Amino acid sequence: ASSSTTPAPTASTPRRPGPSSTHPRAWTSTWR
Repeated sequence: ASSSTTPAPTASTPRRPGPSSTHPRAWTSTWR
C-alpha cells in the first residue's frame, strides 16, 4: 500500500490509498 491508483474502502478517501488497515483519519491528515 504505497502508491497505487486504487482508493481505499473508506468514507473519506484521499488521492493516495495508504494504510487503511490502521486509521485513514491519520494518514489523510498527513497528506493534507
